[in-house]
Amino acid sequence: MYQDEMGNMWVGTYDGLHLYDGKETFVYRMELDNDLSLSSNIILRIVPAESGFLWIATSLGVNKFSLDERRVTESYMMEAVEADNIVSDGEGNTLLFSGDGFVACYRPGGGTFVEIPMSGVRRADVVAVWAESVGSFAMLARDGMLTRYRMELTGAVHLVQESAERISETLVRKASWSGGELCFVDDAGLLWRYDCRKGRAVYLSDLSTLGERGLTASAVRSFDSYVYVGFFGGGLGRVPRAGGPCEMIAPDYRVFCLWPDRYQDILWVGTDGYGAFMYCDKQASFTTLLMSDLPEKVFNPVRALHTDHEGSLWIGTKGGGVIRIRDYAACGAMGRPLRDFAAAITRFDTRNGLSSNEVFAFCPGVGDLLWIGSSGPGISCYDYRDGRIRTLHAPEGMSEIRHVHEICQTDQTRPRDLPNRLLGALRGK
Repeated sequence: MYQDEMGNMWVGTYDGLHLYDGKETFVYRMELDNDLSLSSNIILRIVPAESGFLWIATSLGVNKFSLDERRVTESYMMEAVEADNIVSDGEGNTLLFSGDGFVACYRPGGGTFVEIPMSGVRRADVVAVWAESVGSFAMLARDGMLTRYRMELTGAVHLVQESAERISETLVRKASWSGGELCFVDDAGLLWRYDCRKGRAVYLSDLSTLGERGLTASAVRSFDSYVYVGFFGGGLGRVPRAGGPCEMIAPDYRVFCLWPDRYQDILWVGTDGYGAFMYCDKQASFTTLLMSDLPEKVFNPVRALHTDHEGSLWIGTKGGGVIRIRDYAACGAMGRPLRDFAAAITRFDTRNGLSSNEVFAFCPGVGDLLWIGSSGPGISCYDYRDGRIRTLHAPEGMSEIRHVHEICQTDQTRPRDLPNRLLGALRGK
């Protein structure tokens, strides 16, 4: 998976390249006799190239994909070679570990990958590759060796090995690099965080305590205040960045990859056969109050909502009158059904003052009034002083007030003054 600068999610599957723009999903596949399409529908890796482009590593080679034109602009066929160990810096300079004894290098404008001999490199031993700065790259091998490379940015394409150090005495299974930190899991099931700047590894957790599943780490990512680990054996776990036990937090789907969203507090989870999930650890922004949970069932459509100075929620329905829930925020925060708060819930209808059970509007009045617009006849108001609803009608000779969908009080009008004031407003229309 990869997220571009526009927030679009790109997901590689065995059935092509999928784009999710937050609303719709689009699929890009291999097309016979079309040089501008993918070289294979089996997508192994998606990484950024230079601005406006992606590298799409497939089972049959590497494609350079234009984000603006939504098509392949360059293709490099590599049959029988898994080209998933590919990395690019912010300028498009790219390394590809696709064989033994060499590293393939690409510079924008060159139009080709140049194989640079490099002793000790074995494609099957590469666990993770990343760019630390423009022209500077790093590779972590399965034997725990961290090797840094530097690409010459001018003249002939050239790559030199700058340093090599062992950061793990145990074989490394999975690793990922982000923000100057490398997180990795070794074959013993131990999770580590390595500070690339300080050159120090910090032990975080023993995943083997999860049983056999703990030895099947398939993805690891640092996100927010945790390090998340996905398992081929099923499930998603997290460990505090300071270290501690691994907490399992997601269903038993086999996890292939993890990607922290760059604009939202979301972790994208790629699974085996169950699609991509969005995981969010934050408290929900919305709390749901179900009408079906009311002590007295109401199934009518909701047409008006109002929260008042007392912390009450007023719900106007089309046919069910008005429901008032006192201290509604506390009711929702407790996570219990509304029927458990019967004492805080009051229903108003034609039996206690409303002229109609079809309510469409609320308007706070001055001081101690709440105006209620309904199908009528008349306009109703709730008086906070005595907790009663009264309905005011137009004087004789005037058309009755009906179907009130909007109310606005503009001065200190009291109920006893309403008919004259309202008549004046009506005559002014």
